[in-house]
Amino acid sequence: MRGRKLIPFWFCRSDKAGKLLADVLLRGLQGNRPVTLMGFSLGARVIFKCLERLAEKGETGRIVERVVLLGSPLSIDAQSWKTVRKVVAGRFINAYSTNDWLLAVVYRASLMSQGLAGIQPVHVPGIENVDVTDAINGHSSYLANVRDILKDLCLDSYFPVYPVKMKARTNSLPGSHKALE
Repeated sequence: MRGRKLIPFWFCRSDKAGKLLADVLLRGLQGNRPVTLMGFSLGARVIFKCLERLAEKGETGRIVERVVLLGSPLSIDAQSWKTVRKVVAGRFINAYSTNDWLLAVVYRASLMSQGLAGIQPVHVPGIENVDVTDAINGHSSYLANVRDILKDLCLDSYFPVYPVKMKARTNSLPGSHKALE
């Protein structure tokens, strides 16, 4: 076992699911149109592994139009991100929160990584980093805020239209957020 990295079973499952998703997309089962892939937590890892598989198969932006990763348990290794960026024709968004202690502690230890995309920006050209720290107070709070985050990303726009740091605001409903400034 010396020299081998122990990978938690949940990573193995999400990595396998990503390869299966890539194979489905390569077969064209989604029809003859590009797709938008969005994922949270291990779902974001599934998408990333899907993009890695598409890159291995020589895909260069014909299948995947845009990607949104939320709270991603992924290393910020620049080479991996450069490789998968080539597979996405349009926007590639990494939404992260410095308040995500689950990623900061559990996943960082599992990955033996110094940096995770879910808690910091990825410094690779073409990756849009969106700091959602003010709207996210923990890993599971993405679930309550995903609708607002996606709305404010204006995914129908080809170009980034959001501020670099999203700010939480309250409206008349407790726990909800208005459009971000």
